[in-house]
Amino acid sequence: MPEKTRERILNAALMLFKRRGYHATGVAEILARANAPKGSLYHHFPKGKPDLACVAVRSLTARILQLFELAKEQNMPPIDHLTFLCDKCCEWLVDTDFTEGVVLSTLATGLGEAEAEVTQTLLDCNREIVACYSAYLRSHEIDRAEEVALTVLMVLEGAIVYSRIRRDVGPFYACITTLLPLLKKTRPVAKLHEAAI
Repeated sequence: MPEKTRERILNAALMLFKRRGYHATGVAEILARANAPKGSLYHHFPKGKPDLACVAVRSLTARILQLFELAKEQNMPPIDHLTFLCDKCCEWLVDTDFTEGVVLSTLATGLGEAEAEVTQTLLDCNREIVACYSAYLRSHEIDRAEEVALTVLMVLEGAIVYSRIRRDVGPFYACITTLLPLLKKTRPVAKLHEAAI
């Protein structure tokens, strides 16, 4: 079954936003890549490009959350899950010849007051991703789960940026090696302090 016009526009926008960001991606370019008629963007996304960007961010967020849900369903240990995430990122970067970045961070660059709705959507989705990953880590008894979740996600995004610059996936090996100690079960800081007294 052929892709519907709305899906084609959304997928074209996602791909272009990942490559160029929000401001460097024009509506005409999105429509051309989607092979969609001129009026179709406003038919499917009434507020235009900002509306499309918000839907794109939510769509990508849903995909990211599925990766955490999958880990929960399979009772995947956090260390295995990190390796799984790194493998997925490496496959994606190689498949796209290192031309795509992370929509959430790429879109966030250079947004102003005119794009307040997009900025708010990015913030809401980022919080949702961190909360979901934190809950998964907490379920595996990882201490300071929210801090660890934030750290892992930031390092993964950094690995994507550095891999694109270097055009190789080497940064992900450094990422795994550096983050593994954070994903082991440890006693809480307070208990360690008490044990030292």
